[in-house]
Amino acid sequence: MKRNQVLCMKDLALGRLFDDKSLLQEDYELIEASTGSELVDLACTHKPDVILTELSMPDMDGEEICRKVKGTPELASTPVVVVVEPGRPGDLERCRAAGCDDVVFQPVTPTKLAEVIGRPRNAGDFPALRYPARLEISYTSREGRQKLTNYSVNISTGGLFLETTQPLEVGTPLSLSINLPDRGEPLRCSARVAWANHPEYLLKSNLPPGVGLQFLDLSLADLHLLRDFLRRLVDESLR
Repeated sequence: MKRNQVLCMKDLALGRLFDDKSLLQEDYELIEASTGSELVDLACTHKPDVILTELSMPDMDGEEICRKVKGTPELASTPVVVVVEPGRPGDLERCRAAGCDDVVFQPVTPTKLAEVIGRPRNAGDFPALRYPARLEISYTSREGRQKLTNYSVNISTGGLFLETTQPLEVGTPLSLSINLPDRGEPLRCSARVAWANHPEYLLKSNLPPGVGLQFLDLSLADLHLLRDFLRRLVDESLR
């Protein structure tokens, strides 16, 4: 079976993560470029399944690489994933403006990288900044065995953080109902548990116990509704 091809810069630490055969080498073939220009040339030659780059590089930064890839007709649909430092909203906006498809935050681990490069994407998706929002969230397992209701801590167009003292296992598939203010019908979609903030070992001390959920099949109509809600949150925060 053909492995998916991942293209990145040779001097990036990302390439070393592919030494972990159990996580990446079995599923992905790594192609490395020495310069940003060579990376774009190799992309045209190999038509990789995903391109990985850092935002700041000496030869050609990730922003410019993304613009060149997206500006090349035969590469325009190739996902470009950029490695960024956390806590720098300006970098996310640079990635978004350049047309990047996704970002992965430092520090990058094999597990995190495998999750990001294997993530299903729809046209126009981007992991937007998360905004504080306390929304009622109902969720069930795919088998419908248990229905629970808790509240979100923050939300974006790509997912949300759900507060709960009984975190689910990473990878657990869920069916979600999201109750937005002033809307009769909830937004509904499938989701998966992307990470957990366990009560006994908090990965992020600034968040309560809970789980980070990734949306998987939010409809285009519901995506627009969620974006409108997030815009209202931003407008209210600026008043």
